[in-house]
Amino acid sequence: MQPRNPAVREGLIFGAGLAVLLVINAVLNIYADIGWGQIITLLAGIGAMLFAGVRAGQATGRANAGMIAGLVTGLFSSAVDLVVVTALTIVNVDKVRRAYQTAADAVGGGIHYTNQSAVGFAVLGLFISLIVASLIGLGLGWLGGRIGRDRAALPTQVYQESLYQGMPQPPQNPPT
Repeated sequence: MQPRNPAVREGLIFGAGLAVLLVINAVLNIYADIGWGQIITLLAGIGAMLFAGVRAGQATGRANAGMIAGLVTGLFSSAVDLVVVTALTIVNVDKVRRAYQTAADAVGGGIHYTNQSAVGFAVLGLFISLIVASLIGLGLGWLGGRIGRDRAALPTQVYQESLYQGMPQPPQNPPT
């Protein structure tokens, strides 16, 4: 079933595409110790949120529709990423804890990570990224909606002749 609202539809389409990209990046990062890096996923997220706003603005002729599309894109992709990365973190908790501990030892903070704290910090970071992505989605979606609004091909109203015929003429007095 497809959403009737073009803003939600575009947000879900672009959010799903971005979520797939984020999940692939997370899997590569955890299992192969490689990832596309934060800059590529950041640029993809910016592009997805902006283009979702443009498409929604074109479909409706309103910038607010773009704002909703950007919000849905950021919220949906981040929510999927939160669930998948949390599951990957729990499954690979020892590897994640060692990575956190290595980073903490490199800066000499004297912090000791446990498995619970590693999962907690990972989930906290994902929740913060969910909020940030939603707010960035609002702004970029609005900007995209403004761009799309100017490009909208909305139907023009057809001229309809008025039924008003003017004031009736006063009756003529018959000559006497």
